[in-house]
Amino acid sequence: FKGLTPYLPLQAMDELAKCERVEMPRIPAPFWPEGEEKAREWLETDEKVRKLRSMGAWSDLNDRIAGFSPYFRSVEHSAQIKGSLLTRREKAFKEGRINLLSCSTTMEMGVDIGGLSAVAMNNVPPHPANFLQRAGRAGRRGETSALSFTLCKSTPQGEAVFNNPLWAFTTALSVPQVALQSGRIIQRHVNALSLTQFLVQNTNDEVFKLNCGWFFNTDEAEMRSSPSLRFQEWCREGMAESQLKQNVDWLCHGSSLAGIPADQLYN
Repeated sequence: FKGLTPYLPLQAMDELAKCERVEMPRIPAPFWPEGEEKAREWLETDEKVRKLRSMGAWSDLNDRIAGFSPYFRSVEHSAQIKGSLLTRREKAFKEGRINLLSCSTTMEMGVDIGGLSAVAMNNVPPHPANFLQRAGRAGRRGETSALSFTLCKSTPQGEAVFNNPLWAFTTALSVPQVALQSGRIIQRHVNALSLTQFLVQNTNDEVFKLNCGWFFNTDEAEMRSSPSLRFQEWCREGMAESQLKQNVDWLCHGSSLAGIPADQLYN
């Protein structure tokens, strides 16, 4: 204001209080397409930069800004983000417009970003398979080097892995199995089977666009009960339908629910 600096010392003198107009240098080319060597050469030889250095008006921070030092642009990648936005973020990451993804377990399986050079985990995964899935995201495109970094917290699991870094590579992985002894799991499959057959018989081709409101709310305009109530009634009456009963019996075969009458599975 009025040519005076806001950074006045305690003992202000005219030569220190008055601002001096300077001319800032102009970078020859944006993003330095010829490489970092060209940027360093320019910073060392440009007359305007030299003058500003001698005045104390050009510091190492200005060098880093002008030279476009590496930076991080981070975004979240988790199940809380809409699928369309996740796709755009993955595309931007592949193109280098985003260079840091903060991920939940969504990145363990089913997503192949490619070109990753490093994976950092803020805790030890619960199982060797989880660790291998996460660490395996890096180095999938023939990179000359790939890094996996894990923070081991002061927990029994974290300290055990800290003392045995090869834990994920020496632990034998168990073969996944389906626990048919779990009645709760089998019951969930029975419920899913019945709901699927009900929707197929009682809805049109828009079944994949349905929502919870449609299922639980009563259609007062047509004086009809909600689909959820109709589904309960359909389950009680559907046991007489041979195809549904046969499917339920087949689903429960060899499990802890085998031999239980199908109508009892809906009580």
